[in-house]
Amino acid sequence: MLACSPTVAGRSAIEASYEESDQRKPFVCCPHCSAWQAMEWEQVRFDKDEDGKIITASARYECVACERPWSPAQRLAALRRIEWRQTRPFTCCGEKQVPEQWAPLAHGVRRALCRCCGTLAVSNEHAGGQASKLYAPKQTIRETVAKFARALKRGPEALRAFFNTQLARTWKEGVDVPEWKDVYARRDDYLSGTVSHGALILFAGVNVQKDRLEVSIWGFGRIGTGIVPRSIAARPVAGLSEEQAKRVRQEDAAFRAALQSLFLAWTDEADSVGAHDFYGLQAIAVTGMVEGGESFTRLRTRLLSDGLTVPLQLQVLNREIAATA
Repeated sequence: MLACSPTVAGRSAIEASYEESDQRKPFVCCPHCSAWQAMEWEQVRFDKDEDGKIITASARYECVACERPWSPAQRLAALRRIEWRQTRPFTCCGEKQVPEQWAPLAHGVRRALCRCCGTLAVSNEHAGGQASKLYAPKQTIRETVAKFARALKRGPEALRAFFNTQLARTWKEGVDVPEWKDVYARRDDYLSGTVSHGALILFAGVNVQKDRLEVSIWGFGRIGTGIVPRSIAARPVAGLSEEQAKRVRQEDAAFRAALQSLFLAWTDEADSVGAHDFYGLQAIAVTGMVEGGESFTRLRTRLLSDGLTVPLQLQVLNREIAATA
């Protein structure tokens, strides 16, 4: 089972997994018109004052069908009766369709039906669900809108964290981000194990384990780039037969590949505040070192129940936290 908040669109591991799934969403029933719907941020309404500031007291959720607002009590009542339904688009009977009809509830989900032939149209072998804080019974719509208002004041990074953690949505980079083709066209050719021209300083770290060494080497310029993050885990094969040694080497290779895959998945979850991936944290740390002389990184251990790939996150702190004589 995979469970976490999404990150940046196109770079989020959990987004990729959800796109491959049957894309289930929790549907609730409108207390006014009985229309079933997945609660979306677009249906949250609020007023603004003369200065354009959000009036959080006016926040409410409106039905997508009848457009009537739900009171806090009506929303809580609706949350007591949730139906998970498949929403993944499909092609059947020669038509591309978005699910509009579903089979009766079975095994906790209502499966999508083709509107032409009535057959089950979406596989349930890969189940994936998405739910935002709009479904959280202990967080009101007003509180969610208040968090949105604060994020707007704090800037793009806070807004990204709001979209990721409150709305369970990926963050789409703004117009100030260059097209990937432009960045790709500026790439340099270099052999594995060599240092690119943009690297100003190299850092190497060795984590000594009981049966192996874990080595990472980074080259830093004005931005941080991981050059060779890799595991070199290997057990000694001296004294083993050729067949035994071959099996040990194969097992070790599979173990190293699994570690590398785990590391790549963790990079999306590395930031303790959910604003950057691992490489973004590198960039912040190196910028602080170049501009201020030093920066600090705090290791934040997490609970297994937090659902992270690895129960560890990083917090980059600037030099101002250090006491000066």
